[in-house]
Amino acid sequence: HGKVIAYASRQLKPYEVNYPTHDLEFAAVVFALKIWRHYLYGESCDIFTDHKSLKGGDYLRSGAKEESEIWTIVENLDKQVEFRIDEGNVLWQDT
Repeated sequence: HGKVIAYASRQLKPYEVNYPTHDLEFAAVVFALKIWRHYLYGESCDIFTDHKSLKGGDYLRSGAKEESEIWTIVENLDKQVEFRIDEGNVLWQDT
């Protein structure tokens, strides 16, 4: 219903440092799905992204190791991936 109830973050793993942007974005979705999966099973889940490459389900099945591990979780979720460009999607800046 539009309200943030939690935030989560982590450092990049050494092997992720050279990942292209779309892989890093997918890794963030994977991380979120893994840590919140116990809340998501049996519920509808909307994933909002400003990266079109994450919208297509074919990308999720590309076969990378991390994607293979999470695909079972992703496949069983009632989810909708929505591409959205929003003025609010800006990087945090120290002013």
